[in-house]
Amino acid sequence: MRHLLRVSLLVFASIVLCLTSTTLAKADSFIYTANLTGGQEVPPVASPGIGTAFGTYDNVTNVLTLNVSFSGLVSPTAAAHFHCCAPPGVNAPVLIGFEEFPPNVTSGAYANSYNLTSLLPAQRDALLSGLWYINIHSIQFPGGEIRAQINLQPVPEPATMLLLGAGLAGVAARVGRRRRASQETIKAHDA
Repeated sequence: MRHLLRVSLLVFASIVLCLTSTTLAKADSFIYTANLTGGQEVPPVASPGIGTAFGTYDNVTNVLTLNVSFSGLVSPTAAAHFHCCAPPGVNAPVLIGFEEFPPNVTSGAYANSYNLTSLLPAQRDALLSGLWYINIHSIQFPGGEIRAQINLQPVPEPATMLLLGAGLAGVAARVGRRRRASQETIKAHDA
C-alpha cells in the first residue's frame, strides 16, 4: 500500500513538473499598462492631458494589441504612434502609426491590433526590452503632448501553475501522512 502511494505521488509530481516546466520554457505572452502624461515628453510638456494604455503581445504570433483612452489635451489630436527605439527621456522615430486614430479631439479612445512580423527582429526585441513608447501628438504640441513607455510583463500563468502544482503535491503528501498515522493508530489499537 505504501509503495503504491509513493509511486502515485511520484507520477503525479512528475506530471505537474512536466506541465509547468514546458509552460515556463515558453514565455510567449506579455501584458502592459502605461500612463501617458506630458511630463514624459522630451522635453516635458505642461499639459493637463492624461491617458491610459494597456494591451498584450505574443512573441510567437508577433501580434501586439493596444487599447488607449485619453482626456484633457490642450489642443485637438493630430496623430498618434508607436515610437522605437529609445529609453525614457530620449526621443525616437515613429515606427507604427495608429491608423484611424480619432482626429481633432481632446479626449477619446482607440483600440487596434498590429502584426509585427514585417518588423526587423531588433525592433521586436526592443519592444521586449522596454524601448518602445506611445505618443499622442496634438496641434499645439506637434512633437507630442502625452507619452508613455511600454514595459511588457510576462503573463503570470506559468508561476501560478507551478504554485498550484506545489500546493497539490503538499496536499497529497499531507493526505499520505494522515493515512499512515491512522493506519498506525488502528494497528496499535488492535494490538
